Amino acid sequence: MVPAISIILCLHTFVPSELKSNISIDARPLMKKVIAGLTFIATFSFSSDTATSAAWQGDLLKWRSQRAAQLQAPEGWLSLIGLEWLKEGDNTVGSATDNRIRITKAPAHLAVVRLQNGNLRLLSPPGGFPKDLVVDEKSPEEQPLYADDAASPSQPSKLKVGTLTIILIHRDQRIALRIKDLDAPTRTGFHGLH
Repeated sequence: MVPAISIILCLHTFVPSELKSNISIDARPLMKKVIAGLTFIATFSFSSDTATSAAWQGDLLKWRSQRAAQLQAPEGWLSLIGLEWLKEGDNTVGSATDNRIRITKAPAHLAVVRLQNGNLRLLSPPGGFPKDLVVDEKSPEEQPLYADDAASPSQPSKLKVGTLTIILIHRDQRIALRIKDLDAPTRTGFHGLH
């Protein structure tokens, strides 16, 4: 009911007095019908507002639940612990201090990622690959790697060791390692969207 009163007051307030005086006697009943129609529409929309609000609230709760599940997924955004840009040449990866890219939860020497003219290759670190390293669901070997924008039939490469997952991403002529951890505090300490 409030919107209907607002519309009537707006019409009465903002219609210039010159126009009001120029309205012929024959047009005034039409104007009354228009105002009555607008009042009816405003009243109807206000009463359906409650149903719309409940539907919107239901949709919002559903979206929040889905979004929370996506964030908490094993490779969701809450598991992100690092982003390391590769340099041209050999990029050693592991937890040891002599690595160019240090990941504290990784084995001392995880792998060597060679970036050469935009091409990626996985190389064995000194002492060989760690026993629990998996590359694209297979045992690791020296092989080409592919970033997330790899052309078909190639699939983006994924390295897994322990609770860590590493994928290669290509952004603006640069390639990075996106590092995720199942046990990331941001993931394990997440208590939902508020």
